Amino acid sequence: MTDAIKLDLTNTPEKFRPTVDEILSQLTKFLKELGHLEDQYFVQQTRLHRNGRILSFKGGIQEEIIDDQELKQKFKKLYCQLIDPHCTSEMLAQRRDCLHGEH
Repeated sequence: MTDAIKLDLTNTPEKFRPTVDEILSQLTKFLKELGHLEDQYFVQQTRLHRNGRILSFKGGIQEEIIDDQELKQKFKKLYCQLIDPHCTSEMLAQRRDCLHGEH
């Protein structure tokens, strides 16, 4: 996964070119975190469907999830924690209550 990213900056104004590396590193980090969260959701959902429940321990507290809605609510909170710091107040005000494009 060490493929180099090749950028086409032909249509990028000269004044924005110095910030490309900064923006790209932030975007890459964000997308990796989002991909990791998606992977976690897939694993948890597969485990829930296979076993009928998910048991996890965090900070000495046992958590048990036994249906899809509980799992979706848990991951909805995690998505919000990841995405909200990158959103403007206008974007947050317009956000719909959705997860995985179901709504």
